[in-house]
Amino acid sequence: LAESNFYNLPQFRHEIHNYAFNYESKILREANQIGNFFNLIEQSFKAQQLMPMKSGFATKNFSDFRLLYRATRDTFASSQYHLKCDGKGSLLVIVKAKESKFIFGAYSEIGLVEPIKEGQSNYENNRKDSFIFSLTNKKNEPTVHMIKSIKNKLQPSIHLNSQLGPTFGFNEFDLKICNNANIVAQSSSTLGNSYEFNPNKHGQQLISTDRSTYLAGARNFLVEEIEVFQIVK
Repeated sequence: LAESNFYNLPQFRHEIHNYAFNYESKILREANQIGNFFNLIEQSFKAQQLMPMKSGFATKNFSDFRLLYRATRDTFASSQYHLKCDGKGSLLVIVKAKESKFIFGAYSEIGLVEPIKEGQSNYENNRKDSFIFSLTNKKNEPTVHMIKSIKNKLQPSIHLNSQLGPTFGFNEFDLKICNNANIVAQSSSTLGNSYEFNPNKHGQQLISTDRSTYLAGARNFLVEEIEVFQIVK
């Protein structure tokens, strides 16, 4: 990697980063989805015109994807998620549902800004490049769901709660991972609150009733694996 930086070979650096990320992400590696993941994210940013393709999510001079938390390694306790991820900046969350085997997750540019105290709950407003993604689903059509803006104000994008795992959105959460999500079927998803769920935008096959089942295949679900990466720039 250092040699590629010396010779200024961005494509080679990009491939090295992908390889390293593939090695670290057990979820994507076992599902053979690393290439599809990067394609999905880059195509989304290009379509949204959020940033030039050359400085998109997968190539904007990120030096590393650092695995902070893996549920099967660190336990599914929400306390372990917060212990390892709070205050670490930009975060990428990847989740695999237990029954459907669907893979989905979210990206937060500012992440969990500061460590949260026991019993504390708080919302964090975020930048416009926060998103939720679905990599594998019943429609077999990977999609990205960007943060919504209402009256030029971004919606709360990431929810900090010491009793919950990775949680995005507000009120009826777009994505909520509960404590001990491998044995407690209280994780849920209802897209369209803080994050877009536009059937016309994402394909005519989607209908509004898919909001609560699209990501995981069910309104409430068990989780097989969770991975959280710190994005180092």
